[in-house]
Amino acid sequence: MEWVDGQPLSHHLREGGLDLATFFRFALQIADALEAAHRRDVIHRDVKPGNIMVDGDGHIKVLDFGLAKRRRPRNQELVDSRTLTQDGHMVGTLPYMSPEQLQGGLVDHRTDVFSLGIVLFEMATGGRPFQGDSWGDLASAILRDDPPSATELRVDLPRHLGRILRHCLEKDVKRRFQTVLDLRNELADLQKELVTGELPSGDVLTPPKPKTNGRLRAGAWGAALVAVGLGAGYLALGPDLVTQTPTVEVRPEIQRVAVTPFQNLGPEDEAYFATGIAEEISSRLARISSLRIVSRQRLGASDAPPDADFLLEGTVRWDAQQPDSLLRRVRVTPRLIRVDDGSQLWSQSYERVIDDIFAVQSEIAAEVISQMDIAVLESERKALSGRSTTDVAAYRAYLQGMKLAGRRNPTSRHWREAQERFERAVELDPGFAAAWAELSEVHSLAVQLGLERSDGDTDRRREALNAAERALELDGELPEAHRALAYYHYWCHRDYERALASFRRAAEANPNDPQVLAGMAFIWRRQGRFDEAAGALQTALDLSPDSAWLASEVADTFRRLRRYRRADTYYARAIELEPGEPSAFHLRCVNYLLWRGDLDACRRVLTDMPQPTATSSRVIWYSLELLSGAPELALGHLDGIDAGLLRSLSARAPLELIRARVFRASGQPEKALPLYAAATRALERRLADEGDDPLLLNPLAEVYAATGRDEESMEAIAKAVRMLPVEDDAVAGAALMLDQAAVYAQLDRQDLAVPILEKVLALPGDVSPHLLALEPRWVPIRETPEFQRLLPPRAE
Repeated sequence: MEWVDGQPLSHHLREGGLDLATFFRFALQIADALEAAHRRDVIHRDVKPGNIMVDGDGHIKVLDFGLAKRRRPRNQELVDSRTLTQDGHMVGTLPYMSPEQLQGGLVDHRTDVFSLGIVLFEMATGGRPFQGDSWGDLASAILRDDPPSATELRVDLPRHLGRILRHCLEKDVKRRFQTVLDLRNELADLQKELVTGELPSGDVLTPPKPKTNGRLRAGAWGAALVAVGLGAGYLALGPDLVTQTPTVEVRPEIQRVAVTPFQNLGPEDEAYFATGIAEEISSRLARISSLRIVSRQRLGASDAPPDADFLLEGTVRWDAQQPDSLLRRVRVTPRLIRVDDGSQLWSQSYERVIDDIFAVQSEIAAEVISQMDIAVLESERKALSGRSTTDVAAYRAYLQGMKLAGRRNPTSRHWREAQERFERAVELDPGFAAAWAELSEVHSLAVQLGLERSDGDTDRRREALNAAERALELDGELPEAHRALAYYHYWCHRDYERALASFRRAAEANPNDPQVLAGMAFIWRRQGRFDEAAGALQTALDLSPDSAWLASEVADTFRRLRRYRRADTYYARAIELEPGEPSAFHLRCVNYLLWRGDLDACRRVLTDMPQPTATSSRVIWYSLELLSGAPELALGHLDGIDAGLLRSLSARAPLELIRARVFRASGQPEKALPLYAAATRALERRLADEGDDPLLLNPLAEVYAATGRDEESMEAIAKAVRMLPVEDDAVAGAALMLDQAAVYAQLDRQDLAVPILEKVLALPGDVSPHLLALEPRWVPIRETPEFQRLLPPRAE
């Protein structure tokens, strides 16, 4: 046999898995080697890290074909594994064996696909997918257990890599990759998509000059490429099996920079300007593909972020003279610090008149790039030097709008004021593309949240589109403009494909924007792709680790996946980051109810909640008391609410209906009837004015069911579900199905309600056996055997 001067792959494996560049470099070579063997009808049957050698140059050689067997031609294509050893035992190495090998049956090249899948899983995560304390336990796991999700074990893995690994590890050979070549091509395509941002076929990307002192590791989207020739790797099976290893694409080093808000050394009302300057510099840096920008809005000047290589901080000091003049001078002093040793790489003071602040931002961004020795693509240079506006007053209004909008929290309560600032910015400078983009997002957000204007949502939708199109007219490459168009398609029209296309355009231009990742994740949730959404939101949170909003969105996704413990961790993080915002307290309470039906834990959370008199806070307290069997307390929390329709995920319910539920649950139907009548009038009037809307039909079905209009009730809820099916919206659709089951329960039709509940419990969503046991809406069917089977076991 050939002498290979190197180490087995097992020597290179480490806890947490290989970095992605090394993973793809090794994986593609291993797949090429096995494909060459399969082309000559040779099945390895003992693929494992100990049989894969890595030489000193990083070349892969697949060795030890001692258990290999050629497939028999024509009349017996498969190899009987039971005939290949003298003592009749199964061949292979147990932790890497396929199910068909363990069962001692016929195997073909797809058994190597399964074994390679285990090796790739171990390379990616640092652990094998199947575990067992004994031979029998391990064999049983391989034969029966589903492998864990690789992207949950290691959240920075690309979501599609998890899919590829699962496909390798299918128990049924017909459901696996049918050839190693298919697997190899999937990996190569994924690698290309990751590093190019789905670069279209035929496009050419000029690589930057490679760094000589860099280290390879995983990084942000759209990283530039360095082509590295890996030389020839081959199998030790004779000259006819020699295969050439192709050149592969490897990312350059990705540097992580934490950017903190610059310290304002002037009047308090100028603080937005210091924060805005840091944001603008961060935005320019974010356009560089070999940088990963970590936004640290709450990071103190003395804090060293553990998740970054460099820290950019600074101060802004104003000249006290001429406060309202364009000749007013401002001094900006940035500092670039190396995190690992705290050394200051660079600092410089820029003292300019306010009218020249745009040039200062460009100079600072360019100097940061220079100090870090970052290679910049030609297409990225424009982002460093471009000016969004030349009008200082418009720029001030824009920065004020950004602060009010809460860029890291799009549900900011100050959205109306933000809208006014953005409108002022584009009035002063109609050519201000970034301001138009932000104005578009504010309008789209208002539609999504149901914050209607007097002239209705239709006009607001039109204004959102007009503003996004105006931004793109002014700057067709502006990532914020593509992002605004994406949110318009998503929030205003649920047009997921157009929204995703625009989000991808935005990501190509700015791979570091957490708002883009979050937007794509929201759509994936609606499409039922919850695991992918969780991964994308965790990546967005990694880019903006002090965002309470993103932490809460990660938690929401895990809650719907019924991974309640993980959800609770992220809700706690959101509360720690923003203790004055009540929404995370509300949702953590819901999580406890779904998780364990724990009313006491929910009550403890709400007791610490800020803004207890806000409408949303009153409603969550109302719900808790209703579940606790305290109707009078529930009603008390509704006092003082001044709202026409209270919105939920699946309904826009009048306050009268919310009150009527209490009287129905407490056995006082005579008090509920006039409230149902008022709710009926309100809902029918809205439907007449606005047309069919599933979020209005749903509560109307509940009202009809409560007032004896059974057929109309069933027709209304069926229509609502048809209008927004779970196939089109996995989030709202599942919630509507749950409400449909509740209507059937109200009509004493457990034969219709229970089958729907069984379906909903099998989908991601906000229903659980513990919550079913608490909710009064299931009382009419609660004692039926069919419903009881859905509940958690009763304590002895």
